[in-house]
Order: sequence, then C-alpha cells, then structure tokens
Amino acid sequence: MATPQAAAALKAAEEKYNALQKEMQVHVQDLQLIEKEFSKCATTLSKFESQHAENDTVKQELDILEDDGKVFKLIGPALVPQELDEAKDNVNKRIEYVGSEIKRYTAMRDDIEKRKEGAVKKCQDCQGKMQQVQQKAAADAQKALQAQAGTAAAAANAEAAGGGKPK
Repeated sequence: MATPQAAAALKAAEEKYNALQKEMQVHVQDLQLIEKEFSKCATTLSKFESQHAENDTVKQELDILEDDGKVFKLIGPALVPQELDEAKDNVNKRIEYVGSEIKRYTAMRDDIEKRKEGAVKKCQDCQGKMQQVQQKAAADAQKALQAQAGTAAAAANAEAAGGGKPK
C-alpha cells in the first residue's frame, strides 16, 4: 500500500501531465494551422512565379518583333489587333505587378516559416516537460516502493528480534 505522501505526489504528477497534454494539443493545433497557411502561401507563390516566367517569355517575344509587327489580344473568342507599344506596356505592368506579389508572398512565407519554427519549438519544449514529469513520477514511485519495502523489512526485523510481542 502506498503512503499518503506518495499517493499525493502521484496525483499531482498526473494532474500536471494532463495539463501538459492539453497544452501540447493546443500547440499541435496551432502548428497544423500554421502548416496549412504555409502550404496555401507556397501554392500562391508558385503560381505567381509561373506567371512571372510566362510574362518574361511574352516580353522576350515582343522584343523580337519589328516595330511594324502585328500583335493580337485574345478577348473572349475573338483576336483583336493591338498596338505593339501598348502590348509591351501591358506586359511590363504585369511583370511589375507579379514581381511585387512574389516579393510580398516570399516575405509572408518567411514569416510563416519563423512562426512554424516557434510552434515546433513549443511542441518540443512541452514534450520535454511531459517526459520530465513522467520520469520524476517514476522515480518518486520507485522511492516510495523502496521506502515501503524498507519499512516492511524493518518491521519484520523488529518483530523477529523482539519475539513478535511488545513488552
């Protein structure tokens, strides 16, 4: 039978462990949200990088054209003639816009990455605390068992030495 002190220590350790488990669940949920946000940001960034590459290719093609070259713009199902300078301006504006979005999403991705690292650190710290609580509870239980065994052995020795009857 465990001593009242050992039982109280075990109960306290169990309560602390349960509190740490709840804290860990919160940190894991935060991490999952951050990872979802990171994935969304990375997908959007990838789309913008693809658009940038496409627009660069269009710009290169427009630069090859002679000044009297014909450029058409697809509007719905129809190809409509467009001035070369106007087409170049539109492409340059798109490249500028997409470039600014790439910078914005790259900064956002980097910020999310830092938040993700912080969330992982919190999870690791909480896991370490949980392990410490488990180890301490196991050590306390071992000490209680040893103390109980020592008390039982001392009682048995005292009984054997005294003949089993108090005088």
